[in-house]
Amino acid sequence: RRHTRCSRDWSSDVCSSDLSLTKYLYYFLTMNLDYVDTELFHGAALRHLSRPGFKSMLIPIAPLDEQQRIVSQLDEAFEGIAIAKANAEKNVQNARALFSSHLQEIFTGDGSDFDSRKLGDLVEVQNGYAFSSKEYSDTGHFLMRIGNVQDGYITTSDPKFVKLLPNDSLQRFSLISGDILVSLTGNVGRVGVVEEEHLPAALNQRVARITLRKDSPAVRGWVLHFLCSNLFRNGLDGLGHGTAQKNVSTTDLVSILIPVPDVARQETFVRALDDLRNSTRSLEARSEEHTSELQSRLHLVCRLLL
Repeated sequence: RRHTRCSRDWSSDVCSSDLSLTKYLYYFLTMNLDYVDTELFHGAALRHLSRPGFKSMLIPIAPLDEQQRIVSQLDEAFEGIAIAKANAEKNVQNARALFSSHLQEIFTGDGSDFDSRKLGDLVEVQNGYAFSSKEYSDTGHFLMRIGNVQDGYITTSDPKFVKLLPNDSLQRFSLISGDILVSLTGNVGRVGVVEEEHLPAALNQRVARITLRKDSPAVRGWVLHFLCSNLFRNGLDGLGHGTAQKNVSTTDLVSILIPVPDVARQETFVRALDDLRNSTRSLEARSEEHTSELQSRLHLVCRLLL
């Protein structure tokens, strides 16, 4: 094979047609995106591609029939990856649907002998503090904002931090592991649980912290699964105010009715739901590992062929 530099029109994905196939160049660029991103894009707020650097990239050029063979092999490999990923995602979606169905059935099924209580009878609810962006710092407590509370988990993307001094009155907004959080603005009713890895963390406005009352007739797992159910999500969504962006208050939240069987049955239901949820998460983890392994193999194949 020999190497060639691209023509002046390279930045428009056009090379001399008598030297290379467009799909061949596509795969070459796909395998070199990290290099292009780190070495050929410059700037801070708005990064720009370096046209001279891009045009000077060296490309291994094989005879056209060899390029066609490589493209055909990579087409098959990419198609196989796409099918495998689709099948894995379908399995995960089926598992999630099964868990959601069981969850819904437990809370809306034949519970004629279940007491219905207002959520406020079972839990304490605390709204977050309106930290100003001027209070952000490079280190300190991770600020738990509405964007960090997703469907069943906490994301630490786009992190912001605030300083909370030991004797600061704002320490009451400091979170602990196990705290249940609910979003009150936008896509209301998203629920996440604070883990050790998120700490230290502080509660921002429009995010509610849910803690079990000492005299609560419900166990924590029962309340958590209810908060993750469509019954709660739809009920809270129906109480939303506003047009451009929905908002609910803590008063709205505590007014939601929750079925409350006796503690023994709550614990039985919670064990069953925990097992099913853990099985679903295990399947998700295996699916992600399998997809990552396939991607690594495909990358290796591309490297060998190109």
